[in-house]
Amino acid sequence: DAKGLVLVNECGLATLPGVFSAKAGEYALQRNLYLYNRGDIDSPAVTSFLDYIVSPVADQVVAQTGFIDFGVVARSQADDPSRTVALLEAETDSYRAKFVEEFLNDLSGTVRLSSTFRFKAGSTGLDRRGLVDLERLVTYLGTLPAGTKIVLAGFSDNAGAFDPNRKLSEERAGMVLEALKAAAPDIIANLEVEIEGFGDIAPVACNNSASGREVNRRVEVWVSEG
Repeated sequence: DAKGLVLVNECGLATLPGVFSAKAGEYALQRNLYLYNRGDIDSPAVTSFLDYIVSPVADQVVAQTGFIDFGVVARSQADDPSRTVALLEAETDSYRAKFVEEFLNDLSGTVRLSSTFRFKAGSTGLDRRGLVDLERLVTYLGTLPAGTKIVLAGFSDNAGAFDPNRKLSEERAGMVLEALKAAAPDIIANLEVEIEGFGDIAPVACNNSASGREVNRRVEVWVSEG
């Protein structure tokens, strides 16, 4: 029954409290729960439990206990106006401004899924959490009507020049698409999937720390509203 706090970081970026922002990895007042197993013990019971706790079957149980599970939730972009305000108020040159305009146009009329894929610096490979999120995303996409438009939107930190970062963010979005095709080719074939790369124009954390830059290196998933 605690009241969630809107967090505003030193860069002036606001993050709304709630399950969505926690699932998306953007709310700073959270921490992951880790489960460890000794590598020298081969216990079928332990292995079975670890497999179960990260499975879709366990999501409802985890949520009922008050923890946050891996299941996908959606939030209308209109419900998070802070990112639009931050973009419109940011000082930028005319070259970057066209990508801001494209971002806002693509954002209009979509909902964002909590599935958010993050990457180490210079990398385009999914980590362990990314593989779990991919499995949940495939299940969610399988419930959508044929022809639904999906946008995989890549973003980067601001370390380096804008154009290479934008290209890298697009490559990461493309990598997520290829992973989805490999995991569920029939489902993806029935959807209209696009990839976009926006570089560092829409940070969700400050780029002045390693942890902030890691949060900003991401691929978001947007779905046509309705």
